Amino acid sequence: MGERIPLDEYVSATQGCHAKGWPESYLQQIGEAARSYLGAVGVRWDANTRDELANIEQPIDPQDAPDAIEQAAQDLAPAVREATGTSAPYRLTVETTKLNVCWAY
Repeated sequence: MGERIPLDEYVSATQGCHAKGWPESYLQQIGEAARSYLGAVGVRWDANTRDELANIEQPIDPQDAPDAIEQAAQDLAPAVREATGTSAPYRLTVETTKLNVCWAY
């Protein structure tokens, strides 16, 4: 009770990396992969990346959002299962509500 392990040890045990962050080689590898994925959808990695992403990520009508989210989850499930090695049951249902409360958005 009340004992605290060193921060680096805690972060390593709970997050899988040291408190100082990821090694530079790993950051370079992940950065290159991200830039490659962006390039595959026609987005350059430069000062205009955010704008280019906004242009291809077209907004949808809020009424269409539940179906779009459910479809995206269904479409991406095989890749997520492969990446994580899981076969756990998964079901997603998105419901919309209209609440007049301060925490709703």
